[in-house]
Amino acid sequence: MEQHNKIKFEVETSQVLKILANDIYDSPLALLRENVQNAYDAILMESQKTGKDLSQFCIELSINKGVLEIIDNGIGMPLEVLRNNFWKPGSSGKKTELAAKAGVIGTFGIGALANFGVCEKLEVFTKAHGQKQIHSWVEKKDIKIGDDCISYKELKSEVPNGTKVVAYLNTGINLTPDQISSYIKQYVDLLPVKLTINGTPFTANTGGLGGLSNYLGNPSKLKLVESFRINSPSIEFNVDFHILNETTVALELYDFVVGGQTTQGFLYLIQGKTGNMGYRNRFGLANVPFSSSYSLGGVLNLACLVPTAGREAISRESIQLIQRIINLLEQKLTTKISVLDVADRIQNFINYISSKNLTNLAGNVSVNYQPNSQKVKLSKVKALVTDRKAHYYKGNHQSIMEMFSGEGSILFMLSNQGSRRNVQERYLKSIANIPEIPDNVQISDVVNKSDLSSHEFSLSFKLKRILEEDYLIPSIEIKFSTLSHGVQFLVKQESNSVVVNLHREGAAIKHLYIIYEEEYGMFDDFIKDFVRTNLYNKVQPYIPSSQRQGADALRNILSKKRELYKYSIDEIGSIENYLKDYQKGDVEFVDLIQKTKQLKNAQIQRVSANQLGDASQELPKIEEAPLPDNQEILNGNPQTNKDVIYDASPSVFRLDSNTNKKMLEVNNPIPQLNNFTLFLGLSDRLVRMDYDFFIDPHATKVIWGPHRVIYIFSHASKEVSLYYSIELITDSIATQMGSLSVLTTTIITKDRIFVPVPNELIEIFDVKEGEKKFYVTYDILGG
Repeated sequence: MEQHNKIKFEVETSQVLKILANDIYDSPLALLRENVQNAYDAILMESQKTGKDLSQFCIELSINKGVLEIIDNGIGMPLEVLRNNFWKPGSSGKKTELAAKAGVIGTFGIGALANFGVCEKLEVFTKAHGQKQIHSWVEKKDIKIGDDCISYKELKSEVPNGTKVVAYLNTGINLTPDQISSYIKQYVDLLPVKLTINGTPFTANTGGLGGLSNYLGNPSKLKLVESFRINSPSIEFNVDFHILNETTVALELYDFVVGGQTTQGFLYLIQGKTGNMGYRNRFGLANVPFSSSYSLGGVLNLACLVPTAGREAISRESIQLIQRIINLLEQKLTTKISVLDVADRIQNFINYISSKNLTNLAGNVSVNYQPNSQKVKLSKVKALVTDRKAHYYKGNHQSIMEMFSGEGSILFMLSNQGSRRNVQERYLKSIANIPEIPDNVQISDVVNKSDLSSHEFSLSFKLKRILEEDYLIPSIEIKFSTLSHGVQFLVKQESNSVVVNLHREGAAIKHLYIIYEEEYGMFDDFIKDFVRTNLYNKVQPYIPSSQRQGADALRNILSKKRELYKYSIDEIGSIENYLKDYQKGDVEFVDLIQKTKQLKNAQIQRVSANQLGDASQELPKIEEAPLPDNQEILNGNPQTNKDVIYDASPSVFRLDSNTNKKMLEVNNPIPQLNNFTLFLGLSDRLVRMDYDFFIDPHATKVIWGPHRVIYIFSHASKEVSLYYSIELITDSIATQMGSLSVLTTTIITKDRIFVPVPNELIEIFDVKEGEKKFYVTYDILGG
């Protein structure tokens, strides 16, 4: 037979001790817990063997000068158990029939050697039934695996059954009674045996011995609602369902059958309680993480719960078992709560039926309704409504609440709380068949044009003209109707038209009717204000852009304006003279037309010294306005250029300013006004007729000759321009021609438009003394 070389299998004792001790139980507190658990297991087995009640047993803990003692009056260990189990890692003496019946906690068999992570020496005194007391001991430095290093001897003294473990802690480890009591409480909280620390009884919460009411400590506020049993293929258990303090769910679970096997234990679960401590035969193991729709927490004491080797957690299988129990419990619990009045006060119940879409269980959930802010259960909604109109509403707009609630109607008001709101809406909609107030404004009772009153017809005509001509909207239709939701105006696109629906009984419209009847001369102005303040934001999406589309619309509308120009009294007088000459036969028709064309756009503009104003006073806080984004010259000079044409820029809007001045002077250059020092007001008629041209960005150029100054304003689209010609009646303007591109600094106030005067032309428009008269002419040039 072939011979092989052999390598001796050896174990490094210090490393094994490190693995058994430091890596599993790395503190004296952890080892304290393990030795107390061993003591309790010994008591459980003694109680099972002798029939003595657990209340007759005791565990004594003491700490003195680094020496920790754990004493029990349990079953004790004979020599073979001491030799083969306690001092032998990996072998447990608790895997016997007696241990199983007793429901012991520990079965891992890590043994005494784990103590040496934190102690230098360990002594054990133990006495079993019919055996002499045995004293065994070993020091850490003497331990070597495979050697007979553990000493023991029999003692002749007669003592009761039980075990005393004496651990001499490593130097530097200091334990106090307070540390022991604070740490050990979570594990011994439900123990049915007495426990002392340095001779002082340790007062743990032993209320769990008497059921849920004793555990809570205040049974007077606990009301039993119902007891029932939950059956499933793998788990069965009884449930006592209580209500605590009128609104809190409290549950006691017991008589478990898991996988067909009767399993000792109980669960105390209270809504809103933090912590889910797992116990096995009333000895604390570790926290059990699980999810609960009812925010349940408390005591989980089951004989089938298994800790991990380090006792720091519960095994995955145990956690999954608890989660299945919680899921079954909450399903059944929800149906039980649903028939109770308290259902409306248990928010977790409402959360649960909302998340699971169990709308049929929401009958006892209440909902508020108008009028008079009353409350009704959802199950009573149908009976409440009978022959009255009913809607439900998600908002809180007062006008809508008033509109949909009254003597003949009911409005159910949904809660702001998400889950309750969902439950209410689903029940009202799907079970009670209550419709919602529509999210969108509803249009009804549209008035035929033939049925419009005179003031309604006038209003619709003027609105249509203003929106088409002033706001460039190509096709507008005005309708009078009834609008829901308290809405006064509704603008929407229909086919190729923009339709403006006006609430016929709206307060703003009724105000216009008063102006129509009492101050008709102001009717147009009030309608323009009405459009600006009420309709602009609604029609803005339909206003053409400033690109080609906007330019085309602008050119078309301005050409219409020229056809509709009205002359001032002075101008009409001049035309009337030509008409009289024509009627007399002194003027031919062709000459009449030519003459009226010349007068059509001409005005005389007078500017006197008292119409020259200070820009800082007439335009309050102009210095605080944002600086223009496109300033190119920051040296205090006006921004002009004879060689380059500046791009289109927006106007300076001061729509909250109202001035009667026709010129504005700037004493100290203002960067916001691009450092120009004089501004000329454009003619009144241009402002009336073509105010909207200057709303869009535009470029500005000035050309002048011996008797004339011409401003050319080019629309941003470069498709439309407006020229403004100024002719001095008396003096010559300049001895030679010139031109400048001017960085646009058009000022638009509430009722005037000002344009900048370049330095080269300031002297021409100086009106500090006397009066200046100008002929002004303007027109639109199409691209």
